[in-house]
This record gives sequence, structure tokens and C-alpha cells, in this order.
Amino acid sequence: MDFKTKISIEEQEIEDEAIMIDTCPNNFVPKFSILMPVHNEDDSITNVVMDVHNKLGKNPHFTFEIILAEDGSNDNTKQVIIELSRKIPLKAILSYKRKGYAGGIKEGLKVVSSPYVLFSDSDGQHNPEDFWKLKKKLEELEYPEHVIVSGCRITRADPFHRQVISKTFQKLNGIMFDLSPMDDITSPFKLMHSNLAKSLASECKFMGESFWTEFIVRAFHRKIRIVEVPVRHSNRVRGETVVYKKSKIPKIVINQLIGLLHLKQELTGEGLLNSMLKTRLIKRLISFALVGASGAGIILSLMWVLVSVFNLNYLLCAVLAIELSIIWAFFLNNRYTFSDKIRNQKNRSHWFKRLLKYNVSALSGEAINLSLLFLLTNAGFFYLTSEAIAIFFVFIYNFTMSSKWVWADKRKLI
Repeated sequence: MDFKTKISIEEQEIEDEAIMIDTCPNNFVPKFSILMPVHNEDDSITNVVMDVHNKLGKNPHFTFEIILAEDGSNDNTKQVIIELSRKIPLKAILSYKRKGYAGGIKEGLKVVSSPYVLFSDSDGQHNPEDFWKLKKKLEELEYPEHVIVSGCRITRADPFHRQVISKTFQKLNGIMFDLSPMDDITSPFKLMHSNLAKSLASECKFMGESFWTEFIVRAFHRKIRIVEVPVRHSNRVRGETVVYKKSKIPKIVINQLIGLLHLKQELTGEGLLNSMLKTRLIKRLISFALVGASGAGIILSLMWVLVSVFNLNYLLCAVLAIELSIIWAFFLNNRYTFSDKIRNQKNRSHWFKRLLKYNVSALSGEAINLSLLFLLTNAGFFYLTSEAIAIFFVFIYNFTMSSKWVWADKRKLI
């Protein structure tokens, strides 16, 4: 029986409001599945699927199945998929009830029959040939069944407002869940073992349209290894996204925040305040502030001793005291605040470079402090108020420079 006639037999209801289509050959055992959630893509889905079919099908020794998880489209997407299934072998779930992006992924995973699955959106923004990069990396790794190989979009082709939302929530996720540095959490182009995908997806329940955010957070929580590989990203084949329209941004932001809070509570089993106080960032902020306070104490103490006891010039004493406080603060931050970021950078060369960078950062912070004090006071602020504002901004500046430059993570994509 060829796949063109098989459709009439294999169309069947898998749920009350869903139909399963399977036009793959009988006894077909693929090595990989390509799963794409689909919603209102009647003008582009044919081109996208044919592109995947043609580019990945060039290798006669590579067996794969295409799975389309159609999610309650209200345009002509269902009929387009049915017609497409008569042209090439594929599996498709046609749902008459909207379940959201996460629901579509979970439905599609139910019919995956291969050991490994590649996830990709159905808008044509990913190049199917980048699959070979992910596959090669997966084959190089030890215990590939416990690894997620994620495509990192080098240059995102999404609208600016969508990129802002994505980057903002990626940063927030990193803070709330102590995530290891990752460049593209929300990338939908991911390759992993099917059992791992099904296990993680079954746990996701709080972030319907931000599925990959919750998926990756849960993967980190389970200490699943995640490896990023650079991939291309281009404009949609046709049309525009119906999920991330500007009019829906407020609702998206609110839903993501609520989802993050629920996820944080479930994973920690604690209230938000207690769990946030235990995060790596908050601990670093507190440690950095205490180190800074001790440095201020050193400046005042040394100036008093050098001026009062040794009768030295107060400006010279200030310079000496400030430099000694910088060295003191550097030592403590290097030993405690940022110690986890220098595991492979503990020789003298790295230590000296960090000390020079910290000096530049600290002295530039002093210059900013004086500049803000002068500008705000001349703008009409009381001088102590000006200094309080300056101290706050300089603290943020110094912490950011220390975290992102002095003790920066030395990473690169594979």
C-alpha cells in the first residue's frame, strides 16, 4: 500500500476534537522525527514542509518522519495539510480545539516513533540544513540521550518588540532560576532524545505560549546538559505571527510573569521572597555591597591614621587609601563574590589582568560619582541627595562592570 492511498484508512479521531493523518509507508522505522507545531499557516506551510522534505531527503541513508501538530487553526491550514499529505509522507494531528503552542508540542510528541526528535517552528525562519550541525554535535557528545542540542539564532529576524520581550524574560529567567549562561533560551530549533523531550514536555504547564522558557528552566533544574550550536534565522516565509502582535504584548507579559512565579514556587517549594534571597544574583549583590562597605571603612580609617598620626597631606592619603581599598575589595570579590566564575582562570596572569580591570572599573566609578554629584547639585538637588543618587547608580555600574567585564564568563558557541 503506498502512502497516497493510506490516508483514507489512517484518518481517525485520536481525541474528541482531533484527527490523525499518517501517510508514512507501512513498517517505516525512522531514526529522527521533525516536529512542527502549526497554527494559521495556510499560506506558508506547504513551502516550509516541502523545503524540509527536499533538503533532508537528499541523503538516501537518512530516515526521518515529518510530524505536523496543527493547533485549532481557523483558516484553511487543515485542508492544506491534508492535500500536502497526499504529496509526501507525513504525520499530522488536526485539532479543532485551540490548545496553544505547548499543547501542540505535547500532542505531536504522542505520535513520535523515532529515537530522536528535532523541534522547529512552521514559519520557515530556520534552515532545515542546520539540522546537520545539531546532529553532528549530538553524535560527538557522551550520553546523547541526556543532552539537549539547541540552535542559537546568531541574528534574530523577529520584529524588534518581540526581541525585546524575549531578551528581557531571558535575563529574568537567568536571575530567578540561577540558570547557567545561555545565549538563546527561547530558540524553537532543538534536537534531543524523544524520551527526554516527552518527559520534560509533560512537566510543562505554566507557560503555554512561552513553552521553551519553561522547558529549558525545567531541564536546568534536572541538571540536563544543554549545548548551543549557532544556526541561521531568517524572515518568515509569508505572513506575520499571530501570537506576538503588538496588541497582545500586555497580555503576553502578564501571562509570562504569572507563569514564572508559579514555576518558581513549584521548583523551590518556598515563597517568592525567600527563594529570591537564595538566588546567585542576590547573594552576589549582598556580598558586593558588604565588600564595598568594608572598602569605605578602610578608606576612612587609613586617611585618619595617615593624616593624624603621620601628618601626611590629606590628598595623598586619599589616593593611597583609595588604591588600597580597591585592592582589598578586589581580593574579597575574587575570593568570595565571583569565585565561581574563575574556575579555569586561577593563574597569576589572569589574576593580574582582573586586578587591572577592577582598578579601571572602580576609578571610572569614582569619576561617575563626582560627575553625577556635580550635575545633580547644580540642577537644584540638595548635595546629600545628589550623592545618595550617585552612590546608587555607581553601585549598579560597578557591579555590572565586575560581573560582565572583570569576572566575565569566558564562553563561546560550539
